[in-house]
Amino acid sequence: MKIVYTLLGLLVWLGAQAQSQVQELETGLELITIKSPVATNPEITVLRINPNDFDFVMKNASAKKVPERLPMDVFAKKAGLLAAVNAGMFELDGVFLTATGYTANYNHINNARLRKDYKLMLAFNPKDNSVPPMQLIDLSAQNWDLLKTKYHSFSQGLRVVTGGKNVWKQQAKKWSMVLWGTDKAGNALWIFTRFPYSVHDFANILLQTDLDIDKIMYLEGGPEASFWLNHGLAQRALMGSYETGFNEDDKNKRFWELPNIIGIQRKKK
Repeated sequence: MKIVYTLLGLLVWLGAQAQSQVQELETGLELITIKSPVATNPEITVLRINPNDFDFVMKNASAKKVPERLPMDVFAKKAGLLAAVNAGMFELDGVFLTATGYTANYNHINNARLRKDYKLMLAFNPKDNSVPPMQLIDLSAQNWDLLKTKYHSFSQGLRVVTGGKNVWKQQAKKWSMVLWGTDKAGNALWIFTRFPYSVHDFANILLQTDLDIDKIMYLEGGPEASFWLNHGLAQRALMGSYETGFNEDDKNKRFWELPNIIGIQRKKK
């Protein structure tokens, strides 16, 4: 019966656009809180970032002579980042350094393999002004052969939303998760939920908000999902917990060690 009530609550909530609470931290940076339709802790956390005001920075443990995976807060602080999220998922190969999709940062190639099932490519650090400072490239609709020559940094991931439409098929599995979105104005949206949803349901929730979403790429789920913000006006240290078939509880209270993260730094004026 609880499941039925939860589903009914979700359907009612989806009938009206959700309103967001927005806190402007500084020019080009906003912390957004959205009420969840079903969660006990009713917060979906979003950091909206204007790429004209902030640089995106990728950090790879594999780029070090002695690779060291670190918890998000330690990783981000050592790198001098204002905020950070997972750069994507990583291979469970015993080494835990290699991203599951194509990942490159300037001269360092973490994973050179382009996956056919990963339909979005995050691109940033442009080589010139002919392209946006950051974008999610839809590999099935945009010219990858051209765009791969235009940026220094890339992270490939699973496509959740493209063109404002949910393309993730419904499934029984659910996760805590962190996602990378873009809105129709070209801002980055870092989206975090500790409460577990199926990706399909969570995408539908987000599309009913006033975030004006264009694309969303899946970054990570379960206890590895990490969102960190250290600003004078707001701090967040958010980690996931629940993952179907792996960690089916809400007990995780620590950041797990990660090999790859992406953060932001203020642009030098």
